[in-house]
Amino acid sequence: METQRRALVKVTLGWKHAYEFEVWIMDHSAGVDVVLGMDFMVPAGIRLDLFHGTARLPDEDMVPLLRSKESEEPVSYGNLARPRSRLS
Repeated sequence: METQRRALVKVTLGWKHAYEFEVWIMDHSAGVDVVLGMDFMVPAGIRLDLFHGTARLPDEDMVPLLRSKESEEPVSYGNLARPRSRLS
């Protein structure tokens, strides 16, 4: 394998965390576009929960590592609550 190019990548995890790091780009022919290694996640304070398939961010937010088509479940990004009737 031959390294072809270097790039600065910004990754945003969850709603609040953005990380910048340098990656080397090469044609590895494995069918994977990007692989984030432990050299990025450990210094950022991310813990892997492989049993549940999630990554836990430093403030305890969880990000799924893999989502398949069979696990189509509604994604809620916050609960909106309104009163059922107008209060006088």
